[in-house]
Amino acid sequence: RQRQEQLARAGKLFPTETPRTTWPRSMATPLTQQCYSGTYGTCSRCDERGSCLCPSLMSGLSDLLPMDHSQWGGIIYVCPIFDPVIAAMWALGLVCSLFAATVSTYGLVLRVKAAHAQELWAFNERPTRILALLLWSAICAIGLCVCKLYDPTLLIGIDFAPSLFFWGGLSGDFFTGAEHITHVLAKALSAQLSTYGQTYIDEAVAKEAWQLYLHASVASLVYAVPLVGAALSTSGHHDAAVQTSILLITNLGSVIVVSLGVLRFWLRSKSLQATFARSIVTLEASLTVASGGCSQAMATCRRASATIEGGAKPVYLQTLEDEISMLQRTARRFKWHARQVSAEMLGTRLVICAFCAVPFLWNKVSYIFAFNTCLDRLCLTLEIAATYIPKRRDEAAHSIFGLRAICDRLTSRGTAIAV
Repeated sequence: RQRQEQLARAGKLFPTETPRTTWPRSMATPLTQQCYSGTYGTCSRCDERGSCLCPSLMSGLSDLLPMDHSQWGGIIYVCPIFDPVIAAMWALGLVCSLFAATVSTYGLVLRVKAAHAQELWAFNERPTRILALLLWSAICAIGLCVCKLYDPTLLIGIDFAPSLFFWGGLSGDFFTGAEHITHVLAKALSAQLSTYGQTYIDEAVAKEAWQLYLHASVASLVYAVPLVGAALSTSGHHDAAVQTSILLITNLGSVIVVSLGVLRFWLRSKSLQATFARSIVTLEASLTVASGGCSQAMATCRRASATIEGGAKPVYLQTLEDEISMLQRTARRFKWHARQVSAEMLGTRLVICAFCAVPFLWNKVSYIFAFNTCLDRLCLTLEIAATYIPKRRDEAAHSIFGLRAICDRLTSRGTAIAV
């Protein structure tokens, strides 16, 4: 008994035990008795409940898969978000979205005024609908950026407001892409009117538009998954397994729909390039026959010598030559445009696919969302909107805010095929 009393005073017989934290099955076992260490990172300091003590300017407020469960009476597992960086990215996204909305509004107003001057309904024209969809996407992006900057605790897939703006912006982007690609294909096919005829072109464009809108509708359903996550969170389902499922369905679904869309557009563009080649060969054969039935080389020399001698070139020959040149220019522009669209659509989605392949990055998807917001407004909204801004003769009006100069610089890279 005397020995036990001595050990008790020394604190060696009954050491004080620290309570063990219960960790969800979806997360790995802790490195120590309190702090989390596993798939999503390691917490170096935590309190007696096992809640991570985030360093200054760090937090667990990650979209879709939040690491901060304190609002539901849980703990903070890890702190993957560096608040100043994510705030700066959303601020940059806000600036890009505001400028994109300004350019889209500018083009939309010009289109509507031009239609009213001709006593036409503006939205019967596809370029006007494209500009309206671009404006809608930019407004949704502005709403998302404002939500994230005003209250960083509002999370995509957890709260309704950011989830709704997220869905609206990306759905609008897909429907914009459907209208834009349809318009580009219509213009490319119209260049072959003499080969295929108006009826065939109208049927082909209508079929293409229906398929593209179906694809955009499926993509819209994929991006509505965070709204389901917000509804589940509101109803009290905060399990990490549910949140992980929402994250994977949203990101992998977006990768799949974008990849299928790019593959389909690439195959369609290859087919269209082949029709351009056939049309050019047909017109060159017609030009050879119209030149006197000789070989193409001799016909070219004959036309050149006739021009040098001062003889007037027949109108029918000039018409055929102009049509061949127009087809060749359109084919080159369409090929460039197809490459550009494919690269821009696949760029960020490949990054998202890489994120999905590494579970350690799942709670850092907020950086991808913020970066994607900036990139979409710069590469999608601004370039497409500049493409559809109508040309006007009064250059003084174009100088307002320098929009015309910016739009001319954007369209100078080859997107003029869509006008």
